[in-house]
Amino acid sequence: MISQKDYGLAAAYCISAEDWPGLGRVVERVLEEYILSGPSKFANYASAIAPSVQELRNRPIHLGSFAHRLLFAVRYAHFHQLLERHELQDAAADLVAIFQDDLAPRSWWAVLLTDAISLLQEESSLLFPSTSASELLRKLEEIFVRTSQGAGGEYLSVLKRTIEGEGKIAQERDVLERLKLMSEVQKWKETI
Repeated sequence: MISQKDYGLAAAYCISAEDWPGLGRVVERVLEEYILSGPSKFANYASAIAPSVQELRNRPIHLGSFAHRLLFAVRYAHFHQLLERHELQDAAADLVAIFQDDLAPRSWWAVLLTDAISLLQEESSLLFPSTSASELLRKLEEIFVRTSQGAGGEYLSVLKRTIEGEGKIAQERDVLERLKLMSEVQKWKETI
């Protein structure tokens, strides 16, 4: 099922068989689709596994990281669907909520913050209230501090692979340059 990219069926099967490591592999493959195929295809695949979230909520057992990762994939896909429909205010709120709900794995923070750049550059309205912008900037600062302490791989690996998927060679400094744009846009917005 996974090899045919029928992720919804694969997730449902894993849940019915209580194969939690298998569910984890399904979710990882869906997240990998973001890196390999981009946000649009990722959103479609993640939508197929979305019913699994409700199925897991109906179970009395605690699944920890498997359910957490599944919820992240589904919420992140929803964010991209909002972007595609140009529901930018809701997309901005959803992006911040993913951070506030502590759903995003650290390896994905840089990707989410890069997504925030286009929303910060939106000229028609201010999409992030100051508290939300501060939340994003705190995450950005943590990435820069932890990278300077040698933990860049923990925070930058997915964005690096995404850049390389665009056909570019990405070094840690290239990834950090992309993220610096976010803080520059935010500083510019604060002066307006």
